[in-house]
Amino acid sequence: MRPKIVIQKLQKTPSGIQRYRVTKLVNSKRLSLLEQDYEEDELHQLLCSLPSSFDYQIINSLAKGKR
Repeated sequence: MRPKIVIQKLQKTPSGIQRYRVTKLVNSKRLSLLEQDYEEDELHQLLCSLPSSFDYQIINSLAKGKR
């Protein structure tokens, strides 16, 4: 099974910046990526830097609630 990164799309910040968070790693030991927030350009750089053997999935988060 190929390594996979699951990324969650977060709500935009009050200033309108879109952010993404790495929420799950499958068959990968790159723990430093977990729970990190990335802006769109940073996420693009991250995905381009990964080996071609990695898959990724971006999940839209529409849930609203308190943490």
